[in-house]
Amino acid sequence: MTPKQLHAQDFGFVLGPRINAAGRMDNMCIGIECLLTEDWSTAQRLAQELEQLNRTRRHVEGEMRAQADSIVQTLATETDIEVDENTSDSGDDLITQEVNTQFATTHKTSHTDTRSIILYQDDWHQGVIGIVAGRLKESHYLPSIVFAPADTEQTGEDDAIKGSARSIAGVHIRDAIEQVAERQPDLISHFGGHAMAAGLTLKRRNFEPFVDAFNEVMAQMDDDVFAEQKFTDGPLQAGDFSLWFAEHLADASIWGHGFAPPIFDGVFEVLSFKILKDKHLKLSLRYPDVQYPIEAICFNFDNDAWDYRAKKVHLLFQLDINEWNGKQSLQLMVKDLAVVEQG
Repeated sequence: MTPKQLHAQDFGFVLGPRINAAGRMDNMCIGIECLLTEDWSTAQRLAQELEQLNRTRRHVEGEMRAQADSIVQTLATETDIEVDENTSDSGDDLITQEVNTQFATTHKTSHTDTRSIILYQDDWHQGVIGIVAGRLKESHYLPSIVFAPADTEQTGEDDAIKGSARSIAGVHIRDAIEQVAERQPDLISHFGGHAMAAGLTLKRRNFEPFVDAFNEVMAQMDDDVFAEQKFTDGPLQAGDFSLWFAEHLADASIWGHGFAPPIFDGVFEVLSFKILKDKHLKLSLRYPDVQYPIEAICFNFDNDAWDYRAKKVHLLFQLDINEWNGKQSLQLMVKDLAVVEQG
């Protein structure tokens, strides 16, 4: 790739994670030195170190995400059973807690709504808790806070744990944590952040009281806040499914927070599909008046939710350019899908 081929997303999603991996997994000075050095061989050596650190980061993140998803699924199942067994109750919130030497996690839910995901495990790595919290927020559309020990060698009740929070529209996560701190000053050692992300530190013994206090704040919010709304710029014409149009959208380089990139929707015929690495759904599609198959991919898709009989799907997607072995092809990045017709 030449400098002329670089886009803003390459800095955000290719270069950025590798530079940040140094601070997450080892020492941030590696990334800084790589950027500042004027010696090419030194830059290459440091870039290779960053690449290896990023691979380690991805591995650790993957393991933590799998564990977090498993915990959330287990607790949701236990809560469903408990709800069924208590349908005659007055409607008070149910609390499901599970604690052992491996993990401590609290998940609080009402009979109909879950308001947050807050998890902790003794062997989690604090360098990637923010990433995992972000993934949980995206997949469940709930404010998510993931904690890890400040020092994995010190996991006693009075030892510090650090949390990283990610939020949804309508929930100012820093202000929510501040409300907890005002109501119970002894729970949180310190915190900071902004509307969509925050960090905090507390003693391990205060984890469960914090979860209860945070959910009390969430319980005061309107139900509509927790109902995700997805917007579309509408359907595309057949001629818009082209590399030329995708390149022009990418070259605009004006998209970002507060000015989201265009996202489209449409109904497609499913020609074929593949499940990649047990977690990605790859589709080959046909669209009216388009003379060639259109490739699409949905990353981190819940394979259990896929209907293998799907004949037509309604997609919410962004246009993307897939590059492989020096060749470019149009690809749809699927943000959401619904099966509208079965074969």
